[in-house]
Parts: sequence; structure tokens; C-alpha cells
Amino acid sequence: MRINLSGDLAEPRREALSEAFPFGSRIPGAMLLVVLLLAAAPGRTAASEQLQWHPLNNPQSGELMAEVPLPAGWTVTPQQWSGPGGVRAKEVMGEYFDGMDVEMDQLLDQQLLPQLQQAGNRIVAVESYPEIAEFDRRYLAQLWKVAPSQDLHAARGVVYADSEGQKGVIVVHLTRSRSQFGNSSFYTMHILEGPAKAFDQQKPVYLRALANQRHNPQQIAAHNRREQQKANASMSQFNARQRQKQQQFDNWMSTQRETSNSMMDSSMESWRRRQGMIDSGQQRQVDAIRGTAPVYDAANGQRWEVEDGHDRYFMNDSGRYIPTDDQFYNPNMDPGVNNQEWREVSPGYYGQ
Repeated sequence: MRINLSGDLAEPRREALSEAFPFGSRIPGAMLLVVLLLAAAPGRTAASEQLQWHPLNNPQSGELMAEVPLPAGWTVTPQQWSGPGGVRAKEVMGEYFDGMDVEMDQLLDQQLLPQLQQAGNRIVAVESYPEIAEFDRRYLAQLWKVAPSQDLHAARGVVYADSEGQKGVIVVHLTRSRSQFGNSSFYTMHILEGPAKAFDQQKPVYLRALANQRHNPQQIAAHNRREQQKANASMSQFNARQRQKQQQFDNWMSTQRETSNSMMDSSMESWRRRQGMIDSGQQRQVDAIRGTAPVYDAANGQRWEVEDGHDRYFMNDSGRYIPTDDQFYNPNMDPGVNNQEWREVSPGYYGQ
């Protein structure tokens, strides 16, 4: 069932009224009443009551968020709206679905209707409120977003009754968004309850009020500034984290390079040692076949091949050597050969 709520402040009468009386100004009750009666359907007795703009303040900061057109007999507080005959209304936060495109029928059939019925309520009707959905579209379009999005808005009302003579309506506001970050959906609810007779009288007044609220532009601007600041702060924190991660990566790469170089150096040194061991082993085999042995001069590092089988060797600058097994012999003390310098060389294999 589609309910027409445009009889109160619908365009273009809303625009003309807003221009004549900016936000925050008081509209004479008689003039507002004339506007309502111009299009009000016959039989709406509640619409003949004098209306006024009721302020709706932020419960934490006290900031004026919006003004609501309701009869003078209504009381509006951040916690609850109260009307004639004992009706009462409140706003209830719904749920946010990240990464999901939730349709209204799915939301009602899977969540709201079963919960109402389980609580002992009888479903009277499910109504469509396109004027409330249009109001939601205009309001949310004014709010700052991190990225552009394609939004779809819907508003439905579930009218219910219990066994004690109470009736109510849950107005579900659903917004489905699609942006570069993916899909998301969220919904909020307005609930009106009261004795059946008073509820039936005040319900159209309440619905028209939801469709014709006017939000404080200064509050919207302040909200947008806060959201931008939070987004900028989040981006700064993100960039800082990215820089930190980049620094950590750079440090890791530097460590990897050092480790790699160290491993390379170690590998080369290991290769040299292994190669020296191989060469030394091969040379031992060659020396064994030839009957020679290597010796080296510790003073200058020179190496020579000498006849194997002696304990000590003395070498002169010409490469001639004297082998001996005498532990006390020194050619430099031997008058037969001491006309030149002899240096004792040490036995040693290649690679050592």
C-alpha cells in the first residue's frame, strides 16, 4: 500500500515556504495551517490542529539538528516524541551491512516481520512511503562522503497491533549504496505506538512530519567538517603507517642484502677453503709420485719443491737448498758453505 504524504509541505509549496521563512524562524500557525489544508484530504481531522516547528537537539551536544512540523500538542525531546492520546514515538538505530546489497523485502521478511509476530503482534499492513524516501535522499545527499556513490532509498511502514488494544507503525528507512569500495546497506527506524484510536488519528500527522523535517544547515556543515577532518586524519595515519611499513621493508631489504653479501663472502671463502683442500690433496698425491715435498719461506712467502724424506731444509737466494736430518746443523756455521746466507724453510702443502 502506498501512502501519499505530500499534502502538507510538498514541493513547490515547501520551497516557497522555506524562502519566506528560513530555517530557525517561526512560521505563524495560521499560515502553516493554510498550507496544510490546501492539499489535505477530507477526513484528516488531526491536520486541522495548529502546527509548529519543534526543535530536535543533539542529546550529547545540545546542538540543533532539525525542526519537525507537529501540532502544538506534541512534545519533542531527543529521547522521545509524545503526542495527544498517549502516543509516543522514537528513533531506533538499525544495522549496517558492509559488502551487502540488502533489499527492503528481504529485510522485512527475514528480520522485522518475524520479530513482531514472535512478540505476539498482528501485522495489519505494510505500506510504502515514497515521500519519506525522497526526504532521506535529499538529506543524505548533503552529507560529505569519502567517495562518490550511487544510492537507492526506500521507506516502508509496518503497521501492527497487539492483543491489549495498542497499535504501532515501524517506519523503516533503507539506503543501499554502491561505490568504488563496494556495496553496503544500512537502515534506521522510526516507531510510533499508542492506544488504537489515538494512534489512528496521529499516525498521518507523524508520517507527514517525518517527510517534511528541515535540517539545520549549520549542523550539516559542521558534520561535514568533522567527517572530512576524520578522513584526513585517517589518511595521514594511513600514510604514516605506509611510510613505516616502507621503512621496515627498506630495513629488511638492507639486512637481506647484508646477509646475502655475507653469505656470498662466506660462500666464496668456503669455496676457496674447499678448493685449497682439493688442490692440497691433489698436490700431495703428485708429490708422493714424484718424491718431492713443498716448502715455503716464512719471511717472503715463496714456495719451492724439494726432495722429500728429510726433516729440515735450508734455502739460499738462488733457490738452492740443503736437506738435513740433523736437528743441530746450521749451514751458516759450516765453513764449507757459510759464504752465503741460508734460511731455514718450513714444510707446507698448497692451500695451507
